[in-house]
Amino acid sequence: MSEPVQENVPQSLDDILAGDVDGLLDAPQKPKKVTSSDRLERAFLEIVEFRREHERVPSSTTREIAERKLGARLDGILANDEKIEALKHLDEFGLLDAPEPPGSLDDLLEGDAIDDLLGDDSGVLDVSELPATRKPESPDSVAKRVKAEDFEQFEHLFKAKHAELAEGTLQLATFTGLHMIREGAFFVLGGVLCFVAEVGEDVDLVVGGKPKQKQRLRVVFENGTESRMYKQSLMTRLYEQHGQVLARTGVDASEVLDADVESGHIYVLQSLSDDPAISGLPDLHKIGFSTTTVEQRIKNAEKSP
Repeated sequence: MSEPVQENVPQSLDDILAGDVDGLLDAPQKPKKVTSSDRLERAFLEIVEFRREHERVPSSTTREIAERKLGARLDGILANDEKIEALKHLDEFGLLDAPEPPGSLDDLLEGDAIDDLLGDDSGVLDVSELPATRKPESPDSVAKRVKAEDFEQFEHLFKAKHAELAEGTLQLATFTGLHMIREGAFFVLGGVLCFVAEVGEDVDLVVGGKPKQKQRLRVVFENGTESRMYKQSLMTRLYEQHGQVLARTGVDASEVLDADVESGHIYVLQSLSDDPAISGLPDLHKIGFSTTTVEQRIKNAEKSP
């Protein structure tokens, strides 16, 4: 009878570790932490690889996204002396070398640098498809404020409007469009009250290469000046300066825009007389006009039925 085979059973932890010839019990090596320097070197090596493959430096202005990204990265590195110093040991193509300055103006003009400076591969400087530049209007068509020689004809209107504003019969409303600009309208432009005294006939003009009709205005200002601006020009200035329009209180600003000065009252009255000849006419009314108040006009009505 054969003797039993005796197996080598480890008797201790040291025996187990000593018997691990395949390194199964070795602690796994921790991955090396990636530092900012590692990332910088890896990014620069991509630029080096591009230079090796294409035999040129990547451009930061090309429309090719991948190359443009590398070109912009290289521009950023070249703008930082610390990064240049940290990457010199990887620069096998001299990508980080500072270019030598030209010895003269002729050297500068003959070199490639001037072509790079003035080159426009992206087409940014191509203006061939842009619309034609609008020429400014001639001096004759641009209105200027001048002294209103007949200002005395309008001065009382401005005083009346200020009084009505103070009384509350007039109010300032928001300017809402070209339809409000017509003869007889009052506006506040830049804090100054102005009056549209005249609206001229339509004039055919060419604006921006397109035919347009415009109307000249005569706009009188309360400071004694006037302007012959176009209707559209007044609209633009009112919008730009948050201008306002004068309107009767309680009435929409687009309905009543006039230069009238209140001079009296129109009244409609029914008689309270006991005279049968008058009281027997139920639809009898008196319509009249008074420069005074209605109450003052009828205070002696009982004496003259």
